[in-house]
Amino acid sequence: SRATAPAMSRTEPAAILGYPLDGPYVVTAGRLGTTARVAARDAYGRVDVGRSVVGFRGEVQRGNSGGPVVDRDGNVVTTVFARRQDSDDGYGVPNGAVRNALANVGPQLETACVAE
Repeated sequence: SRATAPAMSRTEPAAILGYPLDGPYVVTAGRLGTTARVAARDAYGRVDVGRSVVGFRGEVQRGNSGGPVVDRDGNVVTTVFARRQDSDDGYGVPNGAVRNALANVGPQLETACVAE
């Protein structure tokens, strides 16, 4: 089912923060979209059962992934993860999904290749 995030509207201004194309820090104007549950392919090309994504308008380039999209008050509303096919617009991971992932992080890993 499709749901709209309560704090967002299709016309709310936003800023996409990041280092596109391995360049300097850039702030790009954007517009927030809606949060929707969609079927999508995973990193291996398999169709995923579904995930929630936040759509937004604004130029997304390689290097923006992992960066925040903020609202007019500077609050992070989503984390960029993809550029829309045949468009400059993008998709983000909803904050709730990021919080859940962080809550499930295990203990720090130790490896033999890290020098102290």
